[in-house]
Amino acid sequence: MLHVPFAQTIAALSFVVGEDFRSVSGTLASRRPTIRIAESKEVIPFNVADQIAFNGKLSSGALVTSHFRGGLSRGTNFHLEINGSRGDLVLTSPVGYVGLGGFKLVGAQGGETLHPISIPQDFDSNEDVLTGNVRKLYELFASDATSGTRLSPGFQDAVKLHRLINAIERSGGVTRHV
Repeated sequence: MLHVPFAQTIAALSFVVGEDFRSVSGTLASRRPTIRIAESKEVIPFNVADQIAFNGKLSSGALVTSHFRGGLSRGTNFHLEINGSRGDLVLTSPVGYVGLGGFKLVGAQGGETLHPISIPQDFDSNEDVLTGNVRKLYELFASDATSGTRLSPGFQDAVKLHRLINAIERSGGVTRHV
């Protein structure tokens, strides 16, 4: 959970706000000692973190707080809220994983109340999310290769993300500089 869904969500957040993390702290916990294999019904030990409490400070000084938990909730499964000096954005999904879609976006500026914001057409909700994400990534790779842009993630992005995850794992709830 830490290395895939949480990592991809925090990478997406960093991309959206256009900033790196300056410091982080995280607390990892396992609240479910066993899991049941759906196909066989076998119950086996579950010894990885299924709860991640994360705090971070971005290079601008803005704070990020996150609670990631395993499984589905009858309440909120995915809720990302960005409160800025010019407005607010709220992204929600019935699925707790940023890579699976189903998103609704609302926002407001100034004296407005939160209202739906349409998602661009090239993120068509009728397209299979997994194949659509792979297609979009390959389009970015092709654009970078043919036009010299740098829109797709690269090796340095992966290194930065894994340093962040390592800092969270080592922090034990104590703030670590990235």
